[in-house]
Amino acid sequence: MVNLPSKLFVGVVLCAVFLFSAIAPAIIVDRGDYTQDSRTGLAFLDLTESLNRSVQQVETQLGTFGDFAGHRYATVDEVLSLFRNAGITSPFGTSRVAGTDAELAAIGDLQQLIGITNTFNTGVGFEGRVSSGSTNEPVTGAPNLRRSPFLEIIDWFDPTRNDLVSVSSSGPQFDSSSPGSGHWLVLNATPLGYREDAPILPTTTVGPQKNFNNVDGRGAWYDPVASDSYEFVITDGTSLFTAVGLPANSSDSDQMFTLSFDGEPGITLEAGVDYVFDTPVDSFTISGIELLDDAETFSAFLMFDQEQVSFSMIDLSEIPEPAAGLLLLVGGGMIAVRRRRIARRD
Repeated sequence: MVNLPSKLFVGVVLCAVFLFSAIAPAIIVDRGDYTQDSRTGLAFLDLTESLNRSVQQVETQLGTFGDFAGHRYATVDEVLSLFRNAGITSPFGTSRVAGTDAELAAIGDLQQLIGITNTFNTGVGFEGRVSSGSTNEPVTGAPNLRRSPFLEIIDWFDPTRNDLVSVSSSGPQFDSSSPGSGHWLVLNATPLGYREDAPILPTTTVGPQKNFNNVDGRGAWYDPVASDSYEFVITDGTSLFTAVGLPANSSDSDQMFTLSFDGEPGITLEAGVDYVFDTPVDSFTISGIELLDDAETFSAFLMFDQEQVSFSMIDLSEIPEPAAGLLLLVGGGMIAVRRRRIARRD
């Protein structure tokens, strides 16, 4: 039986399409045997966990006591959303096209997460690697075939030839077992924090300070209550923020927010954008939140440099200016923690 996510891995961020920008297409999280798409909340089982099985064999193992209990087949659209959110921009067809450096990096990074199901060498000058998985969606007009999205990279030995990539939306596969292809399976139930509409709530609340203690640092959505601005601050004294994702479906009036950190001028970001810090930070602020009157929450996707972390979200709208320092000190010694960090850096 495949175990639910248990291995502790530091999350990775796929932002190869924007090599010179901190704005990433999406945050894709490595959860051991699973790859989580932070935008859809789906957790994909590694393709290498379901090799050499037919669709019928897998479907019989989706029940309570089966090898893939707690899973279902992903749809082709869900798989293609994973590809897009990972920064893969090639047309989703069956023809091979020349890949840019960013394209190759994005496909290669995602292949390392979901697993490489097949490698080949034709003996005529190039080799390739493929990540292929079947869905249970039949190919139109061919009931014995299943649509099987795949990623493929071909490395030419001749440096004058461009590397080629294939990103297929169909890749018809016979409904039989194959040692070179797995199955696109996702967890049935979405764990708390995997989606922006099902965030993790504070462990404790002290005045304007919402505390999240000993939470998963690999990447999750967090949310206290609605406000117009928040400061995010590390409270464990050791970990750092590596990335932040803004909600795509908030009720903000203009869908624009301001991200500030390290004393730099604020950066304007649109809703649904993920931002990767060039250098991890111990605090940052999101402001410009203009939620509608009936809105109750504003979630943010946070990723850290450690597997388990503690941090706080401080509602700046609740802090009277003259008393801000005192409230933060009473709320958990935030100022002392940050001064010690600065002293260590100096």
